[in-house]
Amino acid sequence: MIASCHIISGLQTGGAERMLVRLLEGQSNGQVVICLGNDGPQGSAMRKMGVPVYVLGHRIWKLLSLLARLHPEVVVGWMYHGNIVAMVMGWLWRKPVVWNVRHSVNDLSQEKPSLRWVIRVGAWCSLCPRTIVYNSVVAAEQHNALGYAAANARVLPNGLDTSAYCPIPEARKQLVSEQGLSAQSFIIGHLARFHPMKDHLGFLDSAALLAKSAPDVHFVLAGRGVDNCNIELLSAVNRLGLSGKVQLLGERDDVARLLSAFHVFVLSSAWGEGFPNVLLEAMACGVPVVTTDVGDARFVVQNMGKVVPPADSRTLAAAMKEMYDMDRAQLRRLGLGARQRVVETFDIRDVVQAYHATWEVT
Repeated sequence: MIASCHIISGLQTGGAERMLVRLLEGQSNGQVVICLGNDGPQGSAMRKMGVPVYVLGHRIWKLLSLLARLHPEVVVGWMYHGNIVAMVMGWLWRKPVVWNVRHSVNDLSQEKPSLRWVIRVGAWCSLCPRTIVYNSVVAAEQHNALGYAAANARVLPNGLDTSAYCPIPEARKQLVSEQGLSAQSFIIGHLARFHPMKDHLGFLDSAALLAKSAPDVHFVLAGRGVDNCNIELLSAVNRLGLSGKVQLLGERDDVARLLSAFHVFVLSSAWGEGFPNVLLEAMACGVPVVTTDVGDARFVVQNMGKVVPPADSRTLAAAMKEMYDMDRAQLRRLGLGARQRVVETFDIRDVVQAYHATWEVT
């Protein structure tokens, strides 16, 4: 029996995709995934758990053949496009539908025109799903203001397996050797796919300001599209005089090891975040964080890091400088406190139980 059919836009290494993998790890039996777009690393992770994954490659008409083959008890949508398709499939299957909204909307005009249209369609249809799950309070409030129904809304934060994400003592030494850095380097990390909402260019502006007064600081950036083929990033690095101070590593599959190598982790997003998974991951690895005030980032970090306004390079640079100037023992204590907060508040087992409760047919 197929308990739940999950419909998601893609299977790359994004926050929603990783969260779905974590939830399936907690209960993979009877789960099926339909990917509307292209396959990716998270699809491989799902298959290793024995979860059937159907990849449409944007050929939406293939849903018709799946319609006849699959008969799930519940249809679960992930992100805006997945939610709309889940609603249609739920209607055709005559099954209840659950939506997952993983995005905050500070200003609808910041989104692409096509996505704006899908968000508005979601508002018109928002009474149809049995439950709309938001991963942050901010996202729920913003979508309610956009016309999304409030009666069926529920906020469930992200969670993390803190046995998989934990401090790795030898990680920094390995990264220093791998990248040819000085053993005395103060490493500030940034992990995000290349997208305007992640504000890589604003981060580099802040990095250039900090580098003027911190000669041993080094910036390590990783994520899909964040590599030496990215002309826009390379041009900014050269223009800002950061050559030799910035490493662009591209997409990595050793996230916990990479995060553990940083002295400080920075999230520089300008908009769009709901509940940033990467903050949990960095904190769980014992790394102090500096983040912009997007989505529920302030709630996640509380007093275990620095929270600054988005799109403000000078304030972000000042917060990084505070971390840089901190006594190293104090910095380690802050990182351990950050890990403890994740262990106590965002345990994946509790989150899995809450999510699966929304999928059960009553």
